[in-house]
Amino acid sequence: MPEIIPVIINPAAGRKKRLAVLLERLILFSPEVPTLSLLSLERVRERIDSAFSEWGMNVRIILTSAPGEATEIATQLAEKGEKLVVAVGGDGTINEVVNGLAGSSAALGVIPMGTSNSFAIGLGIPLALAGAVDVIRRRKIRSIDLGKVGNRYFAMGVGMSLDTLTLESIEPHGKRWFGAAAYLKGLFVALFYAFPKLDIEADGGHSHRGCYHVVISNVGFYGGFFCVAEHARTDDGKLDVSLFKKKGVFDLMRYVLAARRGNLAKCRDVVRFQCRRLQVTSAVPVDVHLDAEICETTPCEIECIRSAVSVVAP
Repeated sequence: MPEIIPVIINPAAGRKKRLAVLLERLILFSPEVPTLSLLSLERVRERIDSAFSEWGMNVRIILTSAPGEATEIATQLAEKGEKLVVAVGGDGTINEVVNGLAGSSAALGVIPMGTSNSFAIGLGIPLALAGAVDVIRRRKIRSIDLGKVGNRYFAMGVGMSLDTLTLESIEPHGKRWFGAAAYLKGLFVALFYAFPKLDIEADGGHSHRGCYHVVISNVGFYGGFFCVAEHARTDDGKLDVSLFKKKGVFDLMRYVLAARRGNLAKCRDVVRFQCRRLQVTSAVPVDVHLDAEICETTPCEIECIRSAVSVVAP
């Protein structure tokens, strides 16, 4: 009996107008954007089915209808013994599916269709549909680490403070019209943000107090083509931490430009290190996002779980 590959699609992920694609290319200098994000849901389904069919593969498309549903579906598929589960969406969708597959024998396949697609970029998965399907076809399986906060895993990274406020301020239509460029709204939000100070304690003797912004990376890329940890690896059992010591708008612009150029290491007011576990505390509770989904607050403990999930990647 021929294999039928389950494909989980988040219909709400990465829906973009052509203006968004133009802005991403002009403002963010993105070399490539997922073309699926421009299509109707029906066309997305047709294109995915056709792309797999070209290689003689059959798919069963499963649409999600509510937040968290992808985790439930992925869990059920893994329990049924599926060897491969494909997720179509962005970092939030990947997060949900990963939380359903972690610790199982099922491998994750990725077709990028999100706003920023940092996980796919970090693993070298093509953003174009044909390239992503070709990677899945080749079935090169890599065992990768995941981060964990409480009972929830993350695949791309963790942010807090200004990051979460920015995510809360962006309406869905903002992402549709501006794409990943919508995240630059954070520079405006920063003008009115109090920036609670964050204290970090990590293994390896790392202790830092009074940071204004913290990013914990698993794949190295953040918000799309912004590289906050150019040497990050998903199989080294460590998380890459970046601590930002200044909070002015011009300093934030400097950080953003440096990350886009991949030379954040040149910023002397950014502390970077690796660790397996760290704790973040603050005088007042600060929201924390995992893979662009806000679901925690400080104080929180973050750890790296080695070889937690299998992924089909180059």
